[in-house]
Amino acid sequence: MRKPMRLMLCQLGVQYRSFGSGQPHLSVPLALGYLVSGLDAAGLLQSCRVKILGPDFSLYAADAAIISEILKYRPAVVGFSCYCWNIRRTLFIASGLKAQQPDIFIVLGGPEATENSGDILSKHPYISAVVRGEGEEAFPRLIARLLEDNLPVGIPGLSIRLPDAVHHSPQLAYVTDIGRYPSPYEKGYLDIGRYGSLNIETVRGCIFHCDYCYYPKQFTRIRAFDLDRLKREVKLAAKAGISKGYLMDPVFNLPGRVGPLCRAIADGNEQGQISFQTEARAELIRRETAELFYLANIRSVEIGLQTTNRAALRHINRTFSPGSFSRAVETLQKAGIHVRVGIITGLPGDRIIDVEHTLDFLMELGIEDIQCFLLQVLPGTRLRARAGELGLVYMPEPPYYIIQNRELSEEEIHLVYSYARKRIRLLSHKEPYSPDLTMGRAEVGLYGVNSISSRIDDSGGGG
Repeated sequence: MRKPMRLMLCQLGVQYRSFGSGQPHLSVPLALGYLVSGLDAAGLLQSCRVKILGPDFSLYAADAAIISEILKYRPAVVGFSCYCWNIRRTLFIASGLKAQQPDIFIVLGGPEATENSGDILSKHPYISAVVRGEGEEAFPRLIARLLEDNLPVGIPGLSIRLPDAVHHSPQLAYVTDIGRYPSPYEKGYLDIGRYGSLNIETVRGCIFHCDYCYYPKQFTRIRAFDLDRLKREVKLAAKAGISKGYLMDPVFNLPGRVGPLCRAIADGNEQGQISFQTEARAELIRRETAELFYLANIRSVEIGLQTTNRAALRHINRTFSPGSFSRAVETLQKAGIHVRVGIITGLPGDRIIDVEHTLDFLMELGIEDIQCFLLQVLPGTRLRARAGELGLVYMPEPPYYIIQNRELSEEEIHLVYSYARKRIRLLSHKEPYSPDLTMGRAEVGLYGVNSISSRIDDSGGGG
């Protein structure tokens, strides 16, 4: 009788503060749990032994220790979930695995691998295949072919290295029935008590199409998970003693859906021991929305503002109403819900003074939790496709940060990001806002970089 094939699945965690390493939900390998659920639905788990690399290694171990831990399992196949924050390290570890075990089959997936499958397979000979897009169907088909010792060519959504070429099969449009895959939490594929946070995806897809965001490209159709499944997962997490949860929907407060979602979560979180955070659109927040959030014990809501500059917003396919935004913040705060606002510096059309106006607007609203991100021109996004038209110069390799645009030079990009970060840091530490950090209107209008730089201590830019 043939021995079961050993599979090791890995998602290297966030290591750098700029990528949000202080947020534990970013390190829950939910995508890997979905892959095991896909194997389960395909009836392959009797022929496989699957292990997900634990957080002690994926989050904290040195590269050599990770390589040693993976090889100790003696896997035939190793799969990595790849994002812009872990792709370089993933490739380094994959090369180390191949050097020590030449017959190992290494497959990559995730957004970073999907958009760069050709380059990855042409430049990195130790990578055997790339699963493009959602993996619940393509990955089990790949494993089934390997179990049969058949060449895995022609599987939709798979790019594979052949002896004399790289073969790209047509893209799988989307997984049509996400409900047929069992919950990785209920099945125990992800130990719900091991990561410190419950990640829940209640829907895939987004009705909005922001030009800088990869999510609408990755999930082209909106599909929802079953509410009873959601309730059971919350109950399971509460029983395991989990106190934090992250609702991963790109916009949690979609009309017609937010009510049933919140009531299902509340039913599963009967004692209210799990405190949730999520993302919402300001223009869709009403008093009833805030009440539903409170019912579900959603205690922190992130709203993406990005900028108050309408010219920049047009470039990224977003809108902004000061009145709607202000009412949303006030409504949430009155309900006892913490509000976090995200802004992006380096957007096309955004000048230094526009970033200052954005911060002024938020601080006048009394927002004390502001996250500032430097624009990333991600592969596969409409912003990336329009980079030449918009005059965007960006890093060609991850994390794809903006270097300069038509409005801001390289020095000014750094300056405005440092200015925003330091001003936010002063706010969070309750320090007085010193006039020495203020950019005068005349100076900003003339792009007086040297004058402004002398007023900003760059060492405070990463607070």
